[in-house]
Amino acid sequence: MSVKLTTITEDEAKSFIQVLVGREVTHVWRGYGTAIFIEIGKLTKKEDRKNPDGEFTIAIEGTWRVEEGNEIIIGTDEDDAKLNKIFTIFKNLEVTNLNFFARLKEIEIEFNKDLWLSSFEMIGGDPQWSIKNDKTWLYYKSNKFVLEEVL
Repeated sequence: MSVKLTTITEDEAKSFIQVLVGREVTHVWRGYGTAIFIEIGKLTKKEDRKNPDGEFTIAIEGTWRVEEGNEIIIGTDEDDAKLNKIFTIFKNLEVTNLNFFARLKEIEIEFNKDLWLSSFEMIGGDPQWSIKNDKTWLYYKSNKFVLEEVL
């Protein structure tokens, strides 16, 4: 297995993520620590994995929060019982918009029902989000948008 890395512009990154608009959340799962994974579109079960893969995946491995209307309803500093509510919060939601924000590009995903999910890394390094479309991941590293394609 080899990997091809390509640096792209912000406009190209926006184009890459816009295919998610209008798609439905089909599965949500928690990874290690505060990591969350939102699977979008048709699910495929993999024998070697507990959770299925969606046609698209939004991964936030660092700090994040969910806003409803004008309030924060859940974030990474919550206890496990409250963090587990993400399974029901995102169920059957539809992606209505995606944006990059801040100087070191974080991501904000808007869903129907007046909900938003935002990444905002709080430790040194790069923002800790990525979006997968098929075998290609988009992320932001060293002040650049990067496409990582598994060949």
